[in-house]
Amino acid sequence: MCLNTNMKYSSIAHNPLSEQVTYQLQRMIDNKIINTAVKLLPIDNLRKEINKELEKYDLLIEHVLVFGYPPSTPIDSHVDYFVSSDSPCHGSLVLPWVCKNGYSVYWEHGNFDLTKVTLATDKDVTYLEIKWNSEHSICYQVDVFTPIVVRTDIPHGVFSTDSNLVLATIRFKGNPSFEELSKKFAVD
Repeated sequence: MCLNTNMKYSSIAHNPLSEQVTYQLQRMIDNKIINTAVKLLPIDNLRKEINKELEKYDLLIEHVLVFGYPPSTPIDSHVDYFVSSDSPCHGSLVLPWVCKNGYSVYWEHGNFDLTKVTLATDKDVTYLEIKWNSEHSICYQVDVFTPIVVRTDIPHGVFSTDSNLVLATIRFKGNPSFEELSKKFAVD
């Protein structure tokens, strides 16, 4: 649930990855993903290189999820799941790749229960589905045009109204807090 209206839900971030690594990750995506898809990127051949670039942040990569949706197709409100710790994921670094006019992220509050769901289309992707037990409403929304750190352990959703939505969410080993990630990737 949203704790209070002064709480931070996102922070503008540096992309810690070089242009070369970012380009290599983007090349793994083809036009087929922009069809209401969520995919776990196979980064094993880049893991060592990515972790080398993350050394200065004292972080190691867990995985990269890519979301590809056509315009006006939202990613419904959900809570991210961290498989290796069997708990909600606290925060992710989000890199927008094909969002020419940006996209919006919103967070909701209300009374809810969570159910773990594995995607039928990709058995490697699990999230926490929300069952609302009360009225719920948006308590914060931000328009995004740059890399950001996003709080993912409370209900949130994403949408783009006028361009394809293709973004990568990077998760880190140990499931660091949103606050820790925000501090590490802070824009000076």
